[in-house]
Order: sequence, then structure tokens, then C-alpha cells
Amino acid sequence: MIAEFHNRLGSPEQVECTRLVLRDSPDGEALCVAIEAGPRQWYIVHRGDGDEAMNKALQALGVNETIISDMVDAPTPPGKLWTPNGG
Repeated sequence: MIAEFHNRLGSPEQVECTRLVLRDSPDGEALCVAIEAGPRQWYIVHRGDGDEAMNKALQALGVNETIISDMVDAPTPPGKLWTPNGG
């Protein structure tokens, strides 16, 4: 798969990879995990899928950290927002 990075209005940077962890700045909290399982097959999980799913994905990558989140209602954009536990 190709990770494409957009920063401001410049040309995006592309990096080929098979595993990706998208992290928040400045704390480094994991937001999303994408694992290429095979040709045109991906396992993708994000914080909105729940802590258990995120923790399993991180463990599959050998990342030794545990995610604990609080979900809060968000008027804009519609849906749910996650915050670090107690945040």
C-alpha cells in the first residue's frame, strides 16, 4: 500500500509500506492502524472501533502500548470524537 502525506497545499509525499500506525501529535497516541494482509487485502482499525480492536491491532504489529479512550458526542462534525482517557 502507499501512505500519502498531505501537509498544507504542497505536493503530497508518498511512501510505500505494508504496515502503518497513524499517531496524534504531540502525545504520540495511536489513532489508526493499517496492515496489508495480502494483495488488495487490508486490516484497518481506528480509535472509533474501540479500545479492544485498537489494542489487538497494535499487538499484531509488536507495539507494546495499551489504548484507553473516552468517547464523547460531537456536534460538528457529526458523530463521535475520542479523547485520551480522562482528557
